[in-house]
Amino acid sequence: RSTQRIQLLTTQVRNSHQINHIFHPDTGKRQTIIKLMEGSTGEGELWKTACSNEFGRLMQGIGGRVKGTNTMHIIPRIAIPPDRDVTYMSFVCDYKPHKTEKHRVRMCVGGDRLSFPESPSSPAASMTDVKLLLNSTISTPDARFATCDIKDFYLNTPMDRPEYAFINRRTIPDEVQQKYNMADKFDDKGNIYMKITRGMYGLRQAGLIAHQQLVKNLAPHGYHPVAHTTGLWVHKHSNTFFTLIVDDFGIKYEGKKNAQQLFDTLRKYYTISVDWSGEQYCGLTLQWNYKERHVTLSAPKFVPTAIEKYQYTPERRRDAPHSWTIPAYGSKRQYAKEDSNEPILDRDGTKYIQGVNSTFLYYGQAIDSSILPAVNEIGTMQATPTASTTKKVEWLMDYAATHPNTAIRFHASDMILHGSSDVAYLVLPKARSRMAGYFYLSNKPAPPPIKPTPKVNGAVHVECKTIRHVVASAAEGETAAMFHNCQRAIPMRIALKEMGHPQPPTPMETDNATTLGFITSNIRQKKSKSWDMRCNWLRDREQQKQFHFYWNKGEDNLADYFTKHHAPTIHRQKRSVYYV
Repeated sequence: RSTQRIQLLTTQVRNSHQINHIFHPDTGKRQTIIKLMEGSTGEGELWKTACSNEFGRLMQGIGGRVKGTNTMHIIPRIAIPPDRDVTYMSFVCDYKPHKTEKHRVRMCVGGDRLSFPESPSSPAASMTDVKLLLNSTISTPDARFATCDIKDFYLNTPMDRPEYAFINRRTIPDEVQQKYNMADKFDDKGNIYMKITRGMYGLRQAGLIAHQQLVKNLAPHGYHPVAHTTGLWVHKHSNTFFTLIVDDFGIKYEGKKNAQQLFDTLRKYYTISVDWSGEQYCGLTLQWNYKERHVTLSAPKFVPTAIEKYQYTPERRRDAPHSWTIPAYGSKRQYAKEDSNEPILDRDGTKYIQGVNSTFLYYGQAIDSSILPAVNEIGTMQATPTASTTKKVEWLMDYAATHPNTAIRFHASDMILHGSSDVAYLVLPKARSRMAGYFYLSNKPAPPPIKPTPKVNGAVHVECKTIRHVVASAAEGETAAMFHNCQRAIPMRIALKEMGHPQPPTPMETDNATTLGFITSNIRQKKSKSWDMRCNWLRDREQQKQFHFYWNKGEDNLADYFTKHHAPTIHRQKRSVYYV
């Protein structure tokens, strides 16, 4: 049955890591703009109007209801310079119930067929930076959180170097063809050619030029990106901070007038929509309780949408996201699992596995980190997946369907970063080990050598990765994990400082006394240079007062939960610790 499902669905899940398409409710097939306008979902006229609106936005308006941005202009094929590439247009269709225009069509340039002479990457905030800002908001008295987004952000930036694309007649609604007198402008293949003079979705450089224009527009008003944290902005005269992800602003402000100042500034250059409640941001639902000073994060529609997208029917309740090995008590020797001789799935089956895993990787990083060990294990197999990998993927989706409403909560704190580090030795194929790190914001610790006693808070980041090299002992693995987790903590320390929360030495917890001895120079090791490098790096950072390392028993180590495949009883116990 799993194989049949893969054969049925995998040809439809290209770009399956993004839930931004319309799928047929019965077949699960992704619907093209042509099918939608033909009425495959019973809403043909609505999709025709949505498509016409998109053409109007990009061109010179449509029907008096949409104002054009002069992004595209019809030109004859012969007018395209011979040394320039010509690409295609694709249509991304989505339904956004919380937007004014619910049926949404966005035209995207086929950027994979175009070249750009510079690096096209643009800055954007990470999920970790967003969570740090949410903690900062709830931990700052009188601070509030609001969101806004810029409409057609990518469509308003002039380009010095135009691009060229063709569009087929079948994807253009009759209303648009008549408005722009296209009848005699199609070539023999039914294509019409466009000159693109402004930023547009799909262009490699679209995000970069839009961001550069935003920096230029906001600089005279005192808003600028901070020096070291990508996607974090600040106002030089007030305590207004915001994270920027593409065109979505998550804003921490003190005093409504400061937020209004930002909105008024943006309106001078863009059309924006504002949500003073701050309850929706970057796919997360935020429930603010300013009186009791906590905020709850969830994504209630993510799991049902993903399950529907992959046309998977949950088979049974699962309280663990993976299978687990029942301990063999009394056994004197542990044996490695034999390599599987199962045939590797075909290309479509492989893409299916990779699509599902990447979809739930985002969910694990954003909300339900309990799935990360399962996602990590599948990730080690997804290059050459087998039928056993498919079973693991289905088990993961059963678990997600069992717990679709997971939420994490941030409580007000002293905004001091704390971390726990742990490793599970030799738990992955080819003698690899899994490391984990749990980072959260809590109370200010007593100065070393007093052992910290932080109050547990929701995670701003959970690290769960495979140690790529083979470690020769649990202590070496713990040292490698601590080294990696401290490197992950440094950007968080910098971001917190730039948000106005200076950090003492970050307390880092380990449950391995040998590793702590190596780091604090109480034990000398005579091993590999790579181990020696990590030990000395950690020692130097402690001497620089960036970190304070301390031991705590394993059962209290917050990272331990994310290193192993625990039994359902453990998961049921731990969910009340990490989630609400």
